[in-house]
Amino acid sequence: MRSNLNSSTGTDSDARYAVYFAPPPGSDWWTFGCRWLGRDALTGRALEQPLLPGIAQATLSAMTAEARVYGLHATLKPPMNLAAGVSQTDFFDAVAGLARQLQPVGLGPIAARTLGGFVALLPVHPTAAQDELAAHCVEQLDSLRAPVSPDDMARRRVKGLTLHQEELMQRWGYPHVMDQWRFHMTLTGVLAADDAALVLQSLAPRIERLNAAPLEMDALSIFIQPARTEPFRLVMRCGFDGSVNDYR
Repeated sequence: MRSNLNSSTGTDSDARYAVYFAPPPGSDWWTFGCRWLGRDALTGRALEQPLLPGIAQATLSAMTAEARVYGLHATLKPPMNLAAGVSQTDFFDAVAGLARQLQPVGLGPIAARTLGGFVALLPVHPTAAQDELAAHCVEQLDSLRAPVSPDDMARRRVKGLTLHQEELMQRWGYPHVMDQWRFHMTLTGVLAADDAALVLQSLAPRIERLNAAPLEMDALSIFIQPARTEPFRLVMRCGFDGSVNDYR
């Protein structure tokens, strides 16, 4: 697979770049996420979603439509346009360099929970080390970020922001960072309570099996959205051990 953003000297100004935690491609967690969401974020291939008791497949497709755009992930550096003068290669090099400075952080057992009306995967025992890793990514990569557009700010304000979240958005380009960040991997959009209960019931045994191989934050994954009408794709995985998997 080749990215259509492959220039070493420039970038498409419409493209958005994000740094996520994502399970390693090919792992059971990755396979689960791709099948659940109905799309492989590495290949871009559409996948058949699982059959859930009491939920039609068309309904599950609609429930997961928003999350499917992003792929299974936890945000570390939120989606952004690159600053003027920053090339794609500059961004990749900076993320790989940052990854080499970091130490793995365990996530422990994961559980499916509701969060703000949507269903997500969250650590049963969140830790300060998880928060610190995410905050470090936000801070260290911020010089590569273009200013947030007024339209993007307006979209984020629609859902309602506290004064503190507004300040974070002004400073870091996104309201849910630093002390407002919480590790989560989104699985659905906002659901009615009955639908959320059905989804959680179906997820419980799947997640229990997956927890036999606990997740660890040991790499920074770069996802690119070429245009707002397109989904994000995984293009590079930078291990904390210095390894780099380039999927472009």
